[in-house]
Amino acid sequence: MPSDYTVARIRGRLHLSELIALNDFIWSANTPKVLIDFDGYSHSSIFDLTFLAHQIKAIQLKKKIRVESINDDHMSWARGMNFFSVSGTDWASQVSANRGDGHNFIPITIIECGKSGSALSRTEMNEEIDRHASKLAKVLLHLGSGPTYDTIQYTFREVIRNIFEHSGAKTFLMSGQYYPSHGNVQIVIADTGLGIPNSLRFNKSFKNLSDRDALQIALMPGVSGNASAMRRERTDIWQNSGYGLYMMTRLARNRGMMTVISGNNVIHINNSDDARPAKENFTISNFSGTLIRLGIKIDDMDLAPKLQEWAEEGKIIARDIAGAKQLDASAASLLLRRDFERNM
Repeated sequence: MPSDYTVARIRGRLHLSELIALNDFIWSANTPKVLIDFDGYSHSSIFDLTFLAHQIKAIQLKKKIRVESINDDHMSWARGMNFFSVSGTDWASQVSANRGDGHNFIPITIIECGKSGSALSRTEMNEEIDRHASKLAKVLLHLGSGPTYDTIQYTFREVIRNIFEHSGAKTFLMSGQYYPSHGNVQIVIADTGLGIPNSLRFNKSFKNLSDRDALQIALMPGVSGNASAMRRERTDIWQNSGYGLYMMTRLARNRGMMTVISGNNVIHINNSDDARPAKENFTISNFSGTLIRLGIKIDDMDLAPKLQEWAEEGKIIARDIAGAKQLDASAASLLLRRDFERNM
């Protein structure tokens, strides 16, 4: 008799390509239940866990199948980071949500994009965006003020506001981890909205782009905030200038790496000093929304000179991109100090 479940076995570490293969295997299951066997899982990162939680939630919702974990007793860190409770794989016990210490880590947390019964007002939305961006910036920098903090916080604010304004998502996942022994930080944000390619296609300048090209151009300055060609007063300090993904890209190429997943495409960007290629593309199936991972080294981090240097180059590049929003030197855009390689 055919089995009523499929077993997905994990062996060793899950690099990006292995995660994509595991995702494809789980989605291909034609049984009412999938068991994820973590017996051989030797390493977990906040990216692995957030990616899996995002996709496991999606497959249970869309395919109406039940996903359970087995042989996971050794994964106490993953349990403490809310992986099992958020993904819905821990059916055997009720796990209380770990809210984090607000300094070294942010467990996988479900963030609501609205409130029960009614939409958020503009002021409420801005306050929510600012609060979550501040939390990410503090984990990333171990700072709560200063020019570098202001710029990084603004970067996260733009990425998060794209979820609120353009994605159509009702919730998103947010997580972060500081690794003291390695001196680096990873931040992950994942939503189940329209996705970057579909969002950009609302703008006639980008309507014919492939998923790969859409992701590529979304990393350029002035693009991602202009998805719907929205017009606002130029004196509005909350306006979305579209520099969030661009800033993350510059940080990744200088200090670490970044992964962006949306539509059927994945872009992974590495520090140019790394042995791996500076930019890699992968395809992925059955992925809804957008996931962004930023991992950077923060030892002796002095971004101020670089941020100052990158500002003017970003403005020049934005002028060369059809459809990119042109902003005056508002209080917000003055925080954006970055550069970009034209041939990326």
